[in-house]
Amino acid sequence: MGMYDTLRINVAQLPVSEEVRQQWQAAGVDFQTKSLEKILITYTITEDGFLEKSTAGWLTHFDDATAKSRVRLVDAHGLIYFYTYVEDRYYEFKARFREGRLTDLTQVENSTDRSERLCVWESEVPVSNDN
Repeated sequence: MGMYDTLRINVAQLPVSEEVRQQWQAAGVDFQTKSLEKILITYTITEDGFLEKSTAGWLTHFDDATAKSRVRLVDAHGLIYFYTYVEDRYYEFKARFREGRLTDLTQVENSTDRSERLCVWESEVPVSNDN
């Protein structure tokens, strides 16, 4: 199994049927990925197509301020494969980032082991908690 990160995305952005979308919204489905740092932290693909990272790691004491601390990865570039199991069915998706923005999001039909890091960045910009 190994280490992984959690990825959150509004399921309305995913290329799935309306039935699946409603089921996932009700269940609050999160996804796992091994395409990033694999240090058990949470990433989010925002509705406007940016990749954000929680600055609170799994060893951090969580309080409201820490849980909301995040940075935007303004120059993220590469692929993020992310997956979940819902009612014994496996779903996998591929998100492509170029120059910090989501450019493509597709469902993957044939899965292979994707445990290498495929998305990189150099700049992290703090995100305001006013949202």
